[in-house]
Amino acid sequence: MLGSSLICLETHYPNDIKEYKKMGAEFFINPSSNRWIDLGTRHFLYLNTNLRKIFSVWVETPIVISGVEDFAGIITPEGKTNLINYENQDKNYAVFFGEIRY
Repeated sequence: MLGSSLICLETHYPNDIKEYKKMGAEFFINPSSNRWIDLGTRHFLYLNTNLRKIFSVWVETPIVISGVEDFAGIITPEGKTNLINYENQDKNYAVFFGEIRY
């Protein structure tokens, strides 16, 4: 399988995502750090997750997400999300195990 990494806010550039898909990407990985957000983290994560979901459906490609102060999991081309929240863990981080099947 051929994957492409979309670092941090690169998911905000739909034309790049479409080009990577044309180049053969079968899934995307989106590592990010949201330490820079002072206020409004939850709202930003909500909006950013919806944007990633739209792109996953649009290019019919799964997106694996993880990062500092971000969700961890997989968004599928059907628009389904399987995410865990780092805030729900007693150690302020979470580990997600998932699998992409074709």
